[in-house]
Amino acid sequence: MWIEGRSESLESILAGMLRQNAVAAETHRRPFFKFGAGFTLIELLLTIAIISILAALLASALVAAKGKAQRATCMNDLRQIALGVRMYSDDANDKSPASTNAWRYPYAYQWSGN
Repeated sequence: MWIEGRSESLESILAGMLRQNAVAAETHRRPFFKFGAGFTLIELLLTIAIISILAALLASALVAAKGKAQRATCMNDLRQIALGVRMYSDDANDKSPASTNAWRYPYAYQWSGN
């Protein structure tokens, strides 16, 4: 190619073009976030509404599961109490435990008498 009266080899012309393309590619990088390419207000509100509906469904399911867990815990506690009473009566010649707290506070239930 003839430029200002001198000839250049094809390799030097291609090398120059590659250098120019590399410099242009570095200076004209795409920005990470384009300001015009975000969500619209309707899309954002719709997304928030869907998430809130799913959260409400999840919350009601969690409340139901918590109630079932509390019922299971209560049933287990009652079973343990019944088992303890039965073990006590087996060891105490079929007598059931005292129904008052007299065994815990022996002086609280004594007759003071007049």
